[in-house]
Amino acid sequence: MPDHVEVVRPPTLPPVEDLLDRRERRSDLTAFARFIAGKRTLITGAGGSIGSQICRTLLEFAPASVVMVDRDESALEAVLLPLSPQDAGSPVEMVLADIRDAARIGRVVRDSRPDVIFHAAALKHVPLLERHVGEAFMTNVLGTLNVLTSAAANGVGTVVNLSTDKAAAPTSVLGRTKHIAERITTWYAERVSTTCYVNVRLGNVLGSRGSVLDVFRAKLAAGAPLPVTDTQATRYFMTTDEAVALLCNACVIGAGGDTLVPLLDRPVSMGQFVDRIRARVGTPVEVVQTGLRPGEKLHEVLVAPYERAEPHPEDPTVLRVRVEALNPGGLSELLVEDGLAERLADPAVVVEAGSAR
Repeated sequence: MPDHVEVVRPPTLPPVEDLLDRRERRSDLTAFARFIAGKRTLITGAGGSIGSQICRTLLEFAPASVVMVDRDESALEAVLLPLSPQDAGSPVEMVLADIRDAARIGRVVRDSRPDVIFHAAALKHVPLLERHVGEAFMTNVLGTLNVLTSAAANGVGTVVNLSTDKAAAPTSVLGRTKHIAERITTWYAERVSTTCYVNVRLGNVLGSRGSVLDVFRAKLAAGAPLPVTDTQATRYFMTTDEAVALLCNACVIGAGGDTLVPLLDRPVSMGQFVDRIRARVGTPVEVVQTGLRPGEKLHEVLVAPYERAEPHPEDPTVLRVRVEALNPGGLSELLVEDGLAERLADPAVVVEAGSAR
């Protein structure tokens, strides 16, 4: 018998920062630290990868309270469990609630009286939402509307709405619903002077739940080929820390109605991205092209051709875009015009959209 057994370990992904075609940005959060200290905060989608990182970042700066809202109890517990009372430093409350429940969200906001809301709750998987249009609309549009309305009714000072580059010149259900959410956020910004409503449009966040790295990590562990939709497809990538820093600083540099977009230089082709993984893994890695899935773009953009973007005067790494406002009362008509109404499995969604504030 052999003296020892050699264990062959599957290749693993390198750190996220090593996969960027640039240096990771380290944003200065000094102004945000002054802004958030002593304020009551509420985060929707707090159990998600970005929402949870917002919570952890907030706790570094002594807010008066952190209210974590999510409909997934396990996700909330997973965020809270690693935190000791000493780690938290500020009162932390977990709230099980669905943003689609207008009355429930209204009560949560009324009872917690936040000064700042980070709205990160959303459905975000492109191909899946192509088959579940009603679910996407109910969460990404009507759920957002519930948060915006509750903020206005309860005197919230700042609302930061997390959006996506899929909302720029949207072709997917995800992109369309997030673009509508941007537009109704802008509508509220123009009409509610007591609340500063700001959109933040992010690129593809590496390491977030459901990102391409999750897929690649699982495939590498199984010794399977890496699936790539198209090696010519281009994407804008950023890290979770970069995304959260921009969301936080939006409270400081964002004016009501702004849509803030990170200036991410040039996009990266998926072929280049996979080549970086191959170079760092150190073992042969097979790649298989699967073709673009429903709703996916070959080339993503951060700003649509018809949008006007200008450098932010306070931060040269951020662009400021103004999206066209949309009165929520016109949602049902917009569904019909956009062709989404005929794809809804439940016609009642159109009726509910028509009754929106």
